[in-house]
Amino acid sequence: MNSQGNGPKKAAELRWRAEEIVLGKGARLEEIPEVLSPRDMRQTLHELRVYQIELEMQNEELRRVQIGLDAARAHYFDLYDLAPVGYCILSLEGLILEINLTAVTLLGASRASLIKQPITRFILKDDQDNYYRQRKRFLEGGEPWTCDLRMVRKDGTTFWVNLSATPAQDPPANSESDAGHAPVSRVVLSDITERKHAEKALKRSETLLRTTQQLTHVGSWEWDVQTQTTFWTEETYRIHDLGLGEAVPGPEHLLRSLKCYRPEDLPVIRAAFQRCLEKGEPYDLEFPFTTAKGRQLRIRMLAEPVMEDGKVVRVVGFIMDITDLQPRDRASDAMSSAGR
Repeated sequence: MNSQGNGPKKAAELRWRAEEIVLGKGARLEEIPEVLSPRDMRQTLHELRVYQIELEMQNEELRRVQIGLDAARAHYFDLYDLAPVGYCILSLEGLILEINLTAVTLLGASRASLIKQPITRFILKDDQDNYYRQRKRFLEGGEPWTCDLRMVRKDGTTFWVNLSATPAQDPPANSESDAGHAPVSRVVLSDITERKHAEKALKRSETLLRTTQQLTHVGSWEWDVQTQTTFWTEETYRIHDLGLGEAVPGPEHLLRSLKCYRPEDLPVIRAAFQRCLEKGEPYDLEFPFTTAKGRQLRIRMLAEPVMEDGKVVRVVGFIMDITDLQPRDRASDAMSSAGR
């Protein structure tokens, strides 16, 4: 924009300088005889033609350079405007100085209506304190920062963005001077609405699973064959009477480290687990169980292998506290499981 604004000024300056040069050479021009010899005229015409061709070649080269600059500028603005994320430049006061088409589309307004508007106008009121805290640290320390917050479109709908800001210097209004740079921040706006919705749905699913397992006294676990790591849900810890999050070994080591099972049941459990690993056979077992605190339970344990390329990579299992179920209920439950 500065180069376009300075075009007429530079053209006038060049004209003025050219006139000065001509006036300065006026005395020498008066010394030129009014009548030139044929030889001098031919020489002068030759030099004028050469000079004319030289100017035409320079103009052509300038034209090619200008076409290249215009193409590069158009390409840059295409990349800038059509980037998959929103870009904007904020003044020290938080006003929008520049904004690309993606950000304009995100906010659902025209570019002209957004320029010189405070960005906080489009941040949900509940999230403005978070923005101001981050921006204060940014202004004090000059370090890049990022945060997740909700923004409001012109039509009132809200959406989630990840806002990342880095410090920069705004070019001065007078391009011929390097003085007067104003501090600004370059901001990237990434729409993360779908990610936030997915996180919320996952959290709800985890809460529902946890509540369901607590109500039905069913815990689940997963053992990764390659990493030898084990994951337990909260109810699995509760059934074992172990602290939530306490590190637990794999199924085979668990049989040796916890005195949960009767000695006569250990061979049956080991054999079932070995067949699951080697042959991919699921198992469904029921036996007495002693928790880490000495509570006597009766549990049912089911496991299902997860296969990849013909090999067991994970084992997913369930442990059910069936102590309060009557024998008839347990038999009926076992028959229904067998039918499945």
